[in-house]
Amino acid sequence: MNLDIKAARQVILDHAAQSGLYDGVLGHEPISAPRTGLTIGVWAHHIKPIAKASGLNVTSARVLMFARIYTSTIQAPADDIDLLVGNACADLIGRLTGDYNLGGTVSNIDLLAAHGIAMESELGYLPQPNGEKSRIASIVIPLVFNDVWTQEA
Repeated sequence: MNLDIKAARQVILDHAAQSGLYDGVLGHEPISAPRTGLTIGVWAHHIKPIAKASGLNVTSARVLMFARIYTSTIQAPADDIDLLVGNACADLIGRLTGDYNLGGTVSNIDLLAAHGIAMESELGYLPQPNGEKSRIASIVIPLVFNDVWTQEA
């Protein structure tokens, strides 16, 4: 299998766009917070060989992708901000779970931590350069790519 991070990222972005929940769908971490609505950014964070999926002469890899959902904390009703972000997070996790191999671009999403890290999310706040805060949901998406690198002596 080819380690095609761009293709895997695009499938994640497509799932986000198809949901209709986002005003912005970006293949990078945004440099400023959205003023209204939701924005999502998706990027690669970590690449690591994995032993359990590797063979005697070939190495498999785990790529941790990050997806981060952003919205402004200055909107009304304030009680709905957490619901907006949390529901969008749950929707994306559900979509990715339903497309376990991202359209064949990866061997699988490591949903339950067979190779160290499960798909998970954490909600929080992120300071912005203008002094405001964004309400965010950060989602770790561990991707497994089998047979990426050949081992030669």
